[in-house]
Amino acid sequence: MRIDSGRDVGQLWLASGAIFALCVGITRLLGHGDEVRKTGLWVGYVGLAAIGAALLLTWLWLGRSGPRSLILRIPLQLLVAAGLLLWVIALVFPFL
Repeated sequence: MRIDSGRDVGQLWLASGAIFALCVGITRLLGHGDEVRKTGLWVGYVGLAAIGAALLLTWLWLGRSGPRSLILRIPLQLLVAAGLLLWVIALVFPFL
């Protein structure tokens, strides 16, 4: 997948957000019982994978063909870096 424009990034985040929201909904429908805990964890990881892919592809877009202005590029890179940090914490959180 190649991201060439801001519009592509928007569509990527829209799709990733929809997948994440769907996974959150499925996990909530499963409940919190011990018999579905592992299934809920894996469904949640699918949603997190969608967000992780969006973060990675956005980072690559920023490095390759993102905004030329440093005034826009640097805050976006900081935002994506913070998102990656939160994403890693969300991956590790179930094991804490």
